[in-house]
Amino acid sequence: MKQVKELQAKFVKWMKSLTQKEHILLAVACVFVLFWLSGIVYESVTGKLDKHEKTLKTELTKLKSVPEVIETNIKLRKRKAEVEEKLKGVELSQGGLAHLEQLIKTKAKISEKDFSIKPKSTRKISERFEQTPYSVKMEVTEYKNLLSFLRELVNGPKRMVLNTLNLTKSRNGQKLAVDLEVSSLKRIGS
Repeated sequence: MKQVKELQAKFVKWMKSLTQKEHILLAVACVFVLFWLSGIVYESVTGKLDKHEKTLKTELTKLKSVPEVIETNIKLRKRKAEVEEKLKGVELSQGGLAHLEQLIKTKAKISEKDFSIKPKSTRKISERFEQTPYSVKMEVTEYKNLLSFLRELVNGPKRMVLNTLNLTKSRNGQKLAVDLEVSSLKRIGS
């Protein structure tokens, strides 16, 4: 505290020793330094304000889209519930391959040597269901048997999902080569 008073006394003494012109020059220099410092502070503050304004605008834009996102989410959840409800009707609890073989033999009336079934890898299609696709190749001579098989496959009590169906007529027109991919659905954890 004593040092501050000594410095203050020296400053007052020094100020009294200055001439009027030196007082004016000192005042002008002080005003110039104050303007210069205020300019630096102003630029810093306005730069930060501009940055915050841009961030605020971005966040407001995001905020405006929130109701849309919520509405879309609600619609998607309803759609998911509808799809899962429909999947319940297509679900095979077990034996998709055996069921498919039985349909081919009984409805398409094809012997084991005239068809092949290749199971593909099972994949999860939702939180509750997994899908096992099968690649089926067969030759048919009776179209009505093929129609009976397809009808039972997609509309029967143990429905399966028909993913693809390719039909190729033989050169002599007596047989029809059938390539199809079907899928069985199974509830996960059941």
